[in-house]
Amino acid sequence: MAIFMMSCTSEPELQRFQVSIFNGTSELLFIEAYYQGVLKEELNLETNDSGLDCSYSNEFFTGYKSNINIGCPIDSVVFKFNNNNIGYISSVNSESPYDFNESGALFGASEKFQKIADKYLFRVTQQDFENAFVLP
Repeated sequence: MAIFMMSCTSEPELQRFQVSIFNGTSELLFIEAYYQGVLKEELNLETNDSGLDCSYSNEFFTGYKSNINIGCPIDSVVFKFNNNNIGYISSVNSESPYDFNESGALFGASEKFQKIADKYLFRVTQQDFENAFVLP
């Protein structure tokens, strides 16, 4: 006698995503990446450079996915132009009045991401520099 068991649910089909921040401005872009208030990475991006690389697997593209267990141990990022106090602050845990506009969220599938080959680039543009906030 044979018993067959079938599951009514199927495993989600996971895709591999790679994300990076791209400096499309004529300015030096200084980046500070944090996880739970602890500085995890600092980097300077020259014009046309990219960095803060991260990869993860998920059903859908979600921008930067904050998870300490999957290679993206960040939950907030400070962007500063020329290492001054103008730029942006993006956070996954709370709304920041200094974030890119709603359609330009770092933590989410925003229009600022552009797929180039197998990588999604979060493009910081010259217009972002011109519209940057004075940071606290």
